[in-house]
Amino acid sequence: MSPGPSDIRRQIPLLHPDTSVQDIDALKTWYEAVADALRTEVPFDLFALWVYSPAGEPILVEPEALAQDNLEVPHARPTAPLDALVGIEDRVRRAGYGSVLVHGIRHGRRDVGLILLAGFDPHLFDAELDVAIGATIEVIAPMLARVTRLNNVVELPEENEEPPAAVGAPPAPARVSRPAELDLLETLANAIGGAGTPRDLLLAVSFGIQSLLPHDCYELLIPDSEGSKFYRLGVHGHGPLWGDPSLVIGRGQFDPEVLFAAGGTVLLDDRSRVLPPMVSVGGPETPPRSVIGVKLRIVDQLVGYLLIGNAGPGFYRAEDAALLDRVGALVAPRVEVMALAWLNQALRVQLDVLRHVPMHLTRTAEILATTPLLGGGSQRFAEQVSYLLPVNRVEFAVRLSDENRVVIVKPGALTSR
Repeated sequence: MSPGPSDIRRQIPLLHPDTSVQDIDALKTWYEAVADALRTEVPFDLFALWVYSPAGEPILVEPEALAQDNLEVPHARPTAPLDALVGIEDRVRRAGYGSVLVHGIRHGRRDVGLILLAGFDPHLFDAELDVAIGATIEVIAPMLARVTRLNNVVELPEENEEPPAAVGAPPAPARVSRPAELDLLETLANAIGGAGTPRDLLLAVSFGIQSLLPHDCYELLIPDSEGSKFYRLGVHGHGPLWGDPSLVIGRGQFDPEVLFAAGGTVLLDDRSRVLPPMVSVGGPETPPRSVIGVKLRIVDQLVGYLLIGNAGPGFYRAEDAALLDRVGALVAPRVEVMALAWLNQALRVQLDVLRHVPMHLTRTAEILATTPLLGGGSQRFAEQVSYLLPVNRVEFAVRLSDENRVVIVKPGALTSR
């Protein structure tokens, strides 16, 4: 009796999370273990595995001899096109295999690898074996999703190579290497500096971090003065902030006190949490199954909240949240500048209105003085004043023939209260 898909899941070993696409020996060792586990359920004669680089380029793990067959394995953009996979199956069948299956290893919205299974038996694959193959792909997909990220260290190319040093000369400086995240932050700093609108800013951030922090959606929210409402910057183009009511959300859609209860960063793999609407990256909107988020601060001042999500489960780790926190520290000053520019514009408009208040009040007083009836004049006066000043109540003190006595009259009233 065959072990079944659940046993195959337990037999497939974990791939070390620090493995990269350059660690080909580690990938080959892992490939052999996956092949042994898969062979207990699928009696194949050929098993090939490719992983996709962060740029979507296919990298053959095993068997090496397959590289000479010119199978024209497609790039992932972000998934491998179906017609190209069908073309691979046709070429392998012409090579003498009766049963062939080529399947993309999908995680979230992108293919992270490609699997090929073939056998000489023309009736090898049936519905039961398809379930086992699907179970295998489901297990290895999140492992390969981590592999397809860029290395943590990038070697800088040498320029102006010097001739070999003479005997006895001091040793030449070692070849420089630097973390890839430093390159990311440097590139990101240059990109966000030229962003003219919040939407452009978030597009630059999303594009800049995609290689190290792959994501399918993102959003940056800024709070109002009371912290009860939030404004989505990811889809805000030109115009004043808070000017589009459709981009304002309340705590029913986003509650930072719940989401960030554990601290300044959040790492979620739980679709039951309430998440705000987010901007989708190149495709239909799909609820994220993995989310990381950080608070944006300038010293102790809260500026906003930056969130990114991936459609695949269990995708992010604690170090990803730490990297996003550094990205947030870079983005926060730019967000604050945009918010302050909007506040400055709003204050200038209010100041311009207040500057003309005395003149408007004089004209409004003329309405009161020239209207024959006190009730009608006071009503019109109150209406005009409400357009100029933030008043909730207007009353008139009317002096009678006795200079020491006044009566209080409400707008529109013919007699005193």
